[in-house]
Amino acid sequence: VALLDPESGTPFTHRPLIGFLDALTADGFVEFKTAKSTPSGALVERHLQLSAYSYAYAALHGKEPRVTLVTLLKLKKPRVEVATLTRDRQDIRWFLHAARQAVRGIEHGIFAPNPGWQCSGCEFRNACLDWPEQEIDPRVHALLLKHQHPQLEVSP
Repeated sequence: VALLDPESGTPFTHRPLIGFLDALTADGFVEFKTAKSTPSGALVERHLQLSAYSYAYAALHGKEPRVTLVTLLKLKKPRVEVATLTRDRQDIRWFLHAARQAVRGIEHGIFAPNPGWQCSGCEFRNACLDWPEQEIDPRVHALLLKHQHPQLEVSP
């Protein structure tokens, strides 16, 4: 679907939003996740993927979707949690503003490190580590090193 400015309704990029919904239902979609713990309300509330999918669903179907989040919790005794969520106009607007900033960064060649649990398998890990330390927050650099070499004790 086209990424449209929430105020003017005009596209802010020529590139469309492309994604793959896990499952469609009669009135919305289902997103499946795995996690080590129950996701916090704040994380779910601003989850960009869910907002992006809600935006795309509404654009394609002409109505707001019912969003079902199914989370498999990887615990000693695994369990499944199911939550029904909503994405209102403000959530979609927030997503579109975030998407616009991401597009601007991409168009200007700005690719900032985003360290996290995924670093150990990320194809861009070495590029992040090659950033000059003075150009990157020392805490971020320490996180990158820790994910590169988990056995090291690294502090900022």
